[in-house]
Amino acid sequence: MKPTALIILFLLSTILMYGQRKTAIGNSGQGWSVASNWSPAAVPQSGDTVVIPLGVVMSVKTNVYSTAPDLVILVYGTLNFLSGGKINLGTNSTITVYMGGFLTSTGSPSEIISIGGVTKFKGNVDGTIIGPARATSSSSVSPSGFSASILPVKFESFIVRLSPQKHAVVSWTVSAESDIAEYVVEKSSDARNWQRYSSVDAKNNSSASYTYSVTDTQLSLGKTYYRVIGRSVTDTYYYTSIEQVEDKSTQALSIYPNPVSTVAKIRTQTTLADGVLSVNLYNLYGANVLSQQYKAGTGYIELNIQQLPKGSYTLVLCTEKGARYNHQMIIR
Repeated sequence: MKPTALIILFLLSTILMYGQRKTAIGNSGQGWSVASNWSPAAVPQSGDTVVIPLGVVMSVKTNVYSTAPDLVILVYGTLNFLSGGKINLGTNSTITVYMGGFLTSTGSPSEIISIGGVTKFKGNVDGTIIGPARATSSSSVSPSGFSASILPVKFESFIVRLSPQKHAVVSWTVSAESDIAEYVVEKSSDARNWQRYSSVDAKNNSSASYTYSVTDTQLSLGKTYYRVIGRSVTDTYYYTSIEQVEDKSTQALSIYPNPVSTVAKIRTQTTLADGVLSVNLYNLYGANVLSQQYKAGTGYIELNIQQLPKGSYTLVLCTEKGARYNHQMIIR
């Protein structure tokens, strides 16, 4: 096979593997089964996230799938079943009907939603379901296939610990996870002013617990507070509790005064053997706004910060031997 053909096959398989976001924009003809009723123009396939917007009706009039695809279906408008309308979904599928959304039927027993071979909705039994409601492979059988709880994630635990390398290891375990876009790890020196440290894409494994972990290698001396935010695909936010770690080796580096407005005095316990000290100051966006070098073992270092804007900064001191010390500094 020619190299060009191999590349084309690879690209096609990649597209099919990861799926798309399909949004309902019309309801002509056979409804769900018509490609032009979706944007982009294609009937949803396994791996897709299906969105039925507020004010839009999407009708299911036939048995739309011969095989059971894994779909995430988000209903803000109306998902309407007519006689003979069936959606058979794979085990990893979820259907969420949000506040203001509806799942309707004509009352026929032939109108069915199944997930993993289990019937979650039947027209003559369930009739109309009003959001908020959710069905997954782990929810019950019709007429209890849809639960009123639609929290897209449950935080089972949230732990922050200090590693032997003086790094903060942030770990959290979740369950019942679906419709989460990402987790954002935030940190703070006072538990009031927060900055984004890192983010992790969600696995969206609704059938099992999963543990995520992020390591903060730029830990400031003293106390550092952390929290994790789960951001849903609809930009709704879910917060963990606040946890902290404390690097008690504060004697290695101190700043006075702090907050500071003119000149900061930095005291280190380095010796002449540590060689040259590199002092760098970073703003909240990670930009290096000040960089200077000093000889170790000289006691106080004076840092003139009068030209810098007010705000929170991270001072990083490095020795020629590779030791690294961080400290939060406030300019007012």
